Amino acid sequence: MPVCKKALRSLVMLMLLACAAGQATCSQVSHGAGREDEEEVTEDQRKSLSSIAAELGWSEATVTRLRRITGFVMCEERQKVRPIGSGAIVGTDLTLLTAAHLFFDEAGRLKHSLRCHFQNQSIPVEEVPLNLQKIDNAIFGTATPRDDQRHNDWMVVGLAYALPTVEPLRVDPGAYLAEGREVIGISAFQRGVHWVSRDEPIAQVCKLWRLRFMEGAPPIMTTNCQGAPGASGSTVIAESGGDLVAAGIRVKVFEGRGVSRYSPAMGDAVAINSSIIAALEKLSGKKVLKGSVSHVPLFIPRRGNW
Repeated sequence: MPVCKKALRSLVMLMLLACAAGQATCSQVSHGAGREDEEEVTEDQRKSLSSIAAELGWSEATVTRLRRITGFVMCEERQKVRPIGSGAIVGTDLTLLTAAHLFFDEAGRLKHSLRCHFQNQSIPVEEVPLNLQKIDNAIFGTATPRDDQRHNDWMVVGLAYALPTVEPLRVDPGAYLAEGREVIGISAFQRGVHWVSRDEPIAQVCKLWRLRFMEGAPPIMTTNCQGAPGASGSTVIAESGGDLVAAGIRVKVFEGRGVSRYSPAMGDAVAINSSIIAALEKLSGKKVLKGSVSHVPLFIPRRGNW
């Protein structure tokens, strides 16, 4: 028995020495154990919106539309204006949909000033102030966005005025229900994604893995859309009835996920439901456009498809 123990100690020492000589390899083996989706996690799929549009055959008019209705939530802090996350004009031309944790910490305290505006990624850029004289001007799922409140991490904010001729993302609660369907994540920026110009939205074609339902709250969508700081509040969209519709809002990444050099973490999103639709209608005073067909042609026309 003592001989066996000595042999085992020797084997452990050899393994430790091997790891010391090649830490990266040992780390890869330990993180990859038992994960069939490791390739999807480690291979970065995030690209520019124009690249994704070309792959999907989207029209230039669709790209222009998306650049106008997706963008940065910008707020003043210490006399400087900086982006705090992403948002999108959804449901009506007077409502911005984003994440509650951009404004609240887990204890329910405001994180920064409410002097904020929406800045899109159009050419040229357009800006519109948010109606946030006080936080009660907004409607949100939770003011304490802890991990156990991820399903309520959404916020609707009114825009001071509508951008001329802007065409918001429609909503269609039935568009996201099929697990395994293709969705597209679009955000204004993500820290560490240096290969995409800051002037252009970041996009990714993803899969909806599963839906989790909770009583009295919007469902949580788990996708393989990758994210890093900046993606919060961005929109997950889907094709439905010849148009693009908002399916969900990206929420806070779990503590400890994707924290190493802003490596991409898999993304959860709050799915659009009746509570969010009611908030969009209340703040705008308008009826939400549900799954109606856009005037903008989604795809590039091809011969024989006129």
